[in-house]
Amino acid sequence: MAASSSTFDWKGTKKAAEEKMQKCVESIQTQFQTIRVGAANPTMLDRVMVECYGSMKQLQKISRISTNGPQQLVIEPFDKEHIKSVEKAIKTAELNLNPIVDGHVIRVNVPPLTEERRKDMAKQARSISEDGKVAIRNVRRDFVEKIKQAEKGKAIGKDDSKTFQDDLQKVTDTFAKKIDDSLKAKEKDLLKV
Repeated sequence: MAASSSTFDWKGTKKAAEEKMQKCVESIQTQFQTIRVGAANPTMLDRVMVECYGSMKQLQKISRISTNGPQQLVIEPFDKEHIKSVEKAIKTAELNLNPIVDGHVIRVNVPPLTEERRKDMAKQARSISEDGKVAIRNVRRDFVEKIKQAEKGKAIGKDDSKTFQDDLQKVTDTFAKKIDDSLKAKEKDLLKV
């Protein structure tokens, strides 16, 4: 086994797999933040892209977004000339929000969610969650392939290969559970009236 550890670094390989899987979990959690629950939250505008200076920029990069009470967002573009393009971007972002220009700021009233809309958002969260699990399984598949290549190249034996693959499956299950836990928390938030 001492000879195999010099040609195949299981600890380093496992750490690399864990880092990639953690990035998948973080990506899912970020996507969950863009799904709105009942109250206004600046993160619900994270996916809004605004055309300015000849290119597309994220809304939060070109403006200050804050809340004004539980049901209203206030967007203040840094450059007042972009107020119309910010308004247009919010309208076309498929968020079911209606921005109102109020001088140098844009106000967005966030209506309370209906029961049907809450269920749609929960369905969207489940879809995002499933995408995350697929990404984690893809990471697992890639690293299983590396283990099999090491076995084929005689860097590790069959027993080590089986042990490493089983260990990798446990890591995969741990990260899949993290996604499931995040989904449960998001669904609880969404379905809470």
